[in-house]
Amino acid sequence: MTRKSVWFIVFLLIGIFLFLKYVMPYVLPFALGAFLAFLLDPLVSFLTKRTRITRGWAAFISILLMAVGLSLILSWGITRLAQEIADLYGYFPEYYGEFNRILGDVLRGQGSFRKDSLSLLPELLKTSGTACTACFLQWLQEQVE
Repeated sequence: MTRKSVWFIVFLLIGIFLFLKYVMPYVLPFALGAFLAFLLDPLVSFLTKRTRITRGWAAFISILLMAVGLSLILSWGITRLAQEIADLYGYFPEYYGEFNRILGDVLRGQGSFRKDSLSLLPELLKTSGTACTACFLQWLQEQVE
């Protein structure tokens, strides 16, 4: 990469940053309006041809239908999310107790976790382990013994 191309990339990135920071707030409403017009134009054309109403009223009806549809979808999503959070909150003590039971079984060496399975872990550490993982495994072996 030459020095000239590096400076070109730097100035290009600075230009993109300045455009996004200072120009985009003024351009974004027009871009969103053009995008919505592009999406709603087939519906407006359909309404003007089939119902013989003016294009202005057809556009108004289209925007109204879109707003109602988005409101329904958004309200359904928010109520569903609130219900899921309420269910999670209700089951949290049960989940917490189950987690503590499983963790206790693992640390005591009960269930499917045995001391002989710890002999495989140092081999895994030699290939992909870190010092932090090694400390954790040493602590885990002490807990199981």
